[in-house]
Amino acid sequence: MKQVVLVFFVIWLLLIAVAGYSVYLDAGVGLPAGVLVLSVLFGLSGVWMFNTGQQQVVELNKSHSRTKRQLQELQLKIDRYEYDAKKSSELRRIVLNSTQEKDHAVQNMARALDKAMDEILLSVDDLQTEPAAIVKSKAMSMKQYAADLLVLAKLELKSELPEPVEIDFNTEIDRLMSQWNSIARSRKIKIKLDNPEHQISMYTDVNWVENLLTRLVLALLRMNRDTLLHIGLITYTDAELGDSLRLAFSIEGRTLTAKQLAHIAGDYISVIDEGQEVGPGLSFVVGRRVAQMLNGSFEVTSSENGIEALVVIPRREDIEEQDTFS
Repeated sequence: MKQVVLVFFVIWLLLIAVAGYSVYLDAGVGLPAGVLVLSVLFGLSGVWMFNTGQQQVVELNKSHSRTKRQLQELQLKIDRYEYDAKKSSELRRIVLNSTQEKDHAVQNMARALDKAMDEILLSVDDLQTEPAAIVKSKAMSMKQYAADLLVLAKLELKSELPEPVEIDFNTEIDRLMSQWNSIARSRKIKIKLDNPEHQISMYTDVNWVENLLTRLVLALLRMNRDTLLHIGLITYTDAELGDSLRLAFSIEGRTLTAKQLAHIAGDYISVIDEGQEVGPGLSFVVGRRVAQMLNGSFEVTSSENGIEALVVIPRREDIEEQDTFS
């Protein structure tokens, strides 16, 4: 725009100069008049274009000011987000350190409890009285409680993580069934496995799956006698987990109260039968956490006839480290 205005201004000056020179040479009236008219037109056009250019410059300055202000506002937001992220990271670090300190404390408490129960068992080992038997039963249940606490603390600290491998789950469940049946016979319990599939391939950690399922089965066997434990095993597509393995456990016999069910995934559950501790303790708490570490789910319910438990484990999903605060 500046160049156009400058051109018009130069042409206007040239026309004025030509008109003046013509008058000076007395070249006639027509030529100076026409030149003057053109000079006026060019002058007016130049003034109009100059004003238009000025208005555009003003608008450009306003736009530049708005853009500069927006950039400043964005920079302030970025600074604020960086500050919030820094504070959040610092808070997360503090909470994580606090949580780890708590879990280390739980580990130490579990070891101390286990050692104390060993000392109690040693003290009453030679006694054959009924109170001594009760003390032994309580001490053994507390040793199991300490073992569960130790496992739970290790899970929260993630000192051990799953290492998935390719397996045939049917082969593994047959191996586990032989172990479970030897314990079930002592409780006069039969275990029935319902598995319509000949082969179930999985990509998971064998030891973690064994820990989860054995912990659940032993808890159900310990709470019951003279009954049947039914295990239903199928593969299906879960809405959230995708291709998954579903294990449904149901056993007739003892039921759990609504209060026990409300706390079964987070608290120690005690059940006394003829002076003996037969409750699941922390087995369901640990089982639920193990299932979470395997990216699966764990649920225990109570029906009119007994207890039902449902375990779902992804078949093909890669096991990833879970967030501590999940």
